[in-house]
Amino acid sequence: MWTQFLLENFHFAVNLFSALVFFAVFWLYWDSRQGRVSFKEVTKLLGFLLLTFSFFIHATHIESAFLVNPLVNPTVVDVLFTTARLLGYLLIILGLFLEPLSKTPIKDKSTSLALILPSSATLLYPVLASVIGFVYLRRATLGMEKHLKTPALAFYLLTLSELLHLTNLWQKTPDIDVYTLIAPFGIIWLSSHLVLLVSVAILGRWVFGYLLKRFQSQLFMIFTLVIQVIFLLTTVSFTGLLVKNLEHETLNQIEVDAKVLTFAVDAKKDTLIADSLLLAKDQKVTAAFEASVKSDVSKLVEDFLLAKKLSTVVIVDTDGLVIARGEDRDRIGDSLSSDPLVKKALLGSTVVAIVTKEGALTPEVSIRVATPVTANDETIGVALLGSAIDNAFVDGVKDTTGLAVSIYADNKLSATSLVLPDGKTRPLGLTEENQTVKTKVLQEGEKFTGAVRLLNTDYFAAYLPLLDSDNTPVGMLFVGKPQTTVLQTAAYSVSLTFMLSALLLAFSPLPAYLVARGIAKQVR
Repeated sequence: MWTQFLLENFHFAVNLFSALVFFAVFWLYWDSRQGRVSFKEVTKLLGFLLLTFSFFIHATHIESAFLVNPLVNPTVVDVLFTTARLLGYLLIILGLFLEPLSKTPIKDKSTSLALILPSSATLLYPVLASVIGFVYLRRATLGMEKHLKTPALAFYLLTLSELLHLTNLWQKTPDIDVYTLIAPFGIIWLSSHLVLLVSVAILGRWVFGYLLKRFQSQLFMIFTLVIQVIFLLTTVSFTGLLVKNLEHETLNQIEVDAKVLTFAVDAKKDTLIADSLLLAKDQKVTAAFEASVKSDVSKLVEDFLLAKKLSTVVIVDTDGLVIARGEDRDRIGDSLSSDPLVKKALLGSTVVAIVTKEGALTPEVSIRVATPVTANDETIGVALLGSAIDNAFVDGVKDTTGLAVSIYADNKLSATSLVLPDGKTRPLGLTEENQTVKTKVLQEGEKFTGAVRLLNTDYFAAYLPLLDSDNTPVGMLFVGKPQTTVLQTAAYSVSLTFMLSALLLAFSPLPAYLVARGIAKQVR
């Protein structure tokens, strides 16, 4: 989660820095003419100013996976961004060709395209950026303006960044491998931003080398840069504290929800104990120890199992021999004398515990209750009942809490509400290999709350131990929430903060210029 948060702020910072650099280029052209510009200069000035505006807009962009309810209609933002970016590139090209070349592109058709087909118009970004790089390089190689090789290199790198950014057009691909490569915060996304950062760093070094030669321009750009750094640090700090507080609240809520899950398991235990007491006091059961009526109790036990929706109902005598089995009426006579629950129940007390065993495909976790069957105040046998903690149970808890719920036999997944990307298959049998979780829960028998990674997804989770009759951990309860939900909760506030910061930064050059001009006048 924090990686995604930092990359979102990295995106914000890179685009703000890009806006500052292109504004600096705008100011360089304006300042070099002392405010007296011709039409060909106006086109370049407007072009760089529009590019500045486009980077300001893009800085406020929050990945749609996090921002469920955008503050501003995304279509409006896309149209503004696309129009500013395309017109900016076109006007710069026009200005460069007008000085002194004569060929000019037609901008009206491109503007219409941006307004109608913003997604398709993005295909023009690398083309137009490369044209600007070519024109700068041509002026540097064929003319005397050797210093223009630097902006030519910067625009060629910008072309590469725009090409990498085009992969956004394929983000709806069904191919998981391709999506992983081009997804937000993925390899290509990060590469695009790093290339953009290198590009504007080269362009910034070139433009600041000229702007810092005049005292007033030097003051103006220093003030503007300092204001941007202060705003950026404030924005990152505020949004970081916001996300940190949400993380803390989420972990606290997960602990509460984990207690709800524990309550559900305890309620299931209490119900099972009540059922076992009811069965143990049934006269037909006490009479079952007479050979002549064993067939009758077998039918009773089977009906009881079906009526209570249990996984097992077994009646054993004092020697641990099975005299009735609800789930398989014909399987009797085997011994359960080694079962620890049966042993304790024969001593005269009702015992409840979590039991795990290996199933045909996945391990099984169930609640078992053993209650003594008595006659004339003597224990004559044991009623052993079991109820599985299965997928139906965890689905019911998920419907109540909205959280991901899983049951582990030792560290192996036995039941879960989680599904694989196909939306159907449950990852049963998956092992939890987090050593901290295993040590805390399975060895020390204590709860664990924190961040974990499960099925390639980061979760805030709570693990609680499942105990057997000797209070030894034999499994775990898991309750979790994807970490991205915290970012989704914070996304609206983060987006609003980004927008306000970008808006204030857009107007910050005015007071910076007035202060710089005032200081310059006093010095003169």
